[in-house]
Amino acid sequence: MYNLALSLPSTKRLEEEALVDNRGSSLGQLREQIFELEMKGLPTRGLKVELSKKFSIPFTCLLFGLLGASLGAHSSRSGKSGSFAMCVFVIMLYYLGLIVTQNMGNIGILDPYFSVWIPNIILLGITLYIAYKMQKELPFKLTDWIADRMVTAYDFLKKICTALFPPELRPALRPMKYRRNQKILNKSSIKLRREK
Repeated sequence: MYNLALSLPSTKRLEEEALVDNRGSSLGQLREQIFELEMKGLPTRGLKVELSKKFSIPFTCLLFGLLGASLGAHSSRSGKSGSFAMCVFVIMLYYLGLIVTQNMGNIGILDPYFSVWIPNIILLGITLYIAYKMQKELPFKLTDWIADRMVTAYDFLKKICTALFPPELRPALRPMKYRRNQKILNKSSIKLRREK
């Protein structure tokens, strides 16, 4: 038998803690809290970031709507699934950027009011670029450019690895070629088969 004692907070305490959360505060409450903390000489970066988020997040919804409309009108070989995948990728990058810049604003590396607007500015540029491409019915060359850079980086890293590893280790790094329905055999397994 195992007894587990839980100390649950009272309803009054839960209500008080719920009011402490800055995300649920109104604009007036945030301004008052910022003013009170500045009068006491305490840091107000977190409250300023939350105040700025009250305006930046609704603007982001507008940008996502414009981006979705542009990508929805796009017809390519990949069809609508390619546009959907691109939109999901952009949204994930946006929220990753929002988390990073928000934390930088809370720490004090970036200006608290401006920090949460940086991902919006980048998203606005992407949205304008995609809308321009859709209006002119031009192909996306950005993906081709990224693919070319990745191949160039792979070739560069391959040359560096070849130069760094001594010649006796290079045969172990060489890829083994095999045909269909044929097992990959290295020299030791071939030698063992010959001995049998």
